[in-house]
Amino acid sequence: MIESDSDQLLKYKYIFPEKYASEHIVEVRDELMRRGIDVLAFDDDTYIDCAIWELPSGWNNVLKAMFSKLKTLGWKSDTKLHYNFSFGSITIEGLRDKSNVQWNEIVEQFIVKLHQTCCRCSSKDHVEHFEDEFLCRSCMLEIFSRRTVDDLSDKGFKFYNSPIYSNEEGFYQFI
Repeated sequence: MIESDSDQLLKYKYIFPEKYASEHIVEVRDELMRRGIDVLAFDDDTYIDCAIWELPSGWNNVLKAMFSKLKTLGWKSDTKLHYNFSFGSITIEGLRDKSNVQWNEIVEQFIVKLHQTCCRCSSKDHVEHFEDEFLCRSCMLEIFSRRTVDDLSDKGFKFYNSPIYSNEEGFYQFI
């Protein structure tokens, strides 16, 4: 794990620390400090930045609004957002600690807003769940327009393999 880049280490320390043994999290903290990153100065805003960075960029404004509302009600980053990536799909399940009903109701309201927002361009027009993402029609059409089969021959063909997340690059694949 220590061979990871600093962004990945920050994710282990601040986003998903419950998935790793505490001694590993201490190693990660120490490694980040050796790299010149003062993790002791990090606060709730650091967690928010890490969580927003981890999720699709089209949802940034909705997530910022959610965390802003939670902070006004006393939320702190030790109550982590419960989300998961699985097979290209993002599932946000609320807060890990269910004890504060008001916070959890706010998160549930914002999950609905996320599902009504294109995760690529932030549009709210005609958003649908499409290929493990919530996309507007123009983003769906963009994906479809890239799906062409080229160089068809007896040896195979070339096609465009689109990215799963907005911060990734697509590529052409040969079969």
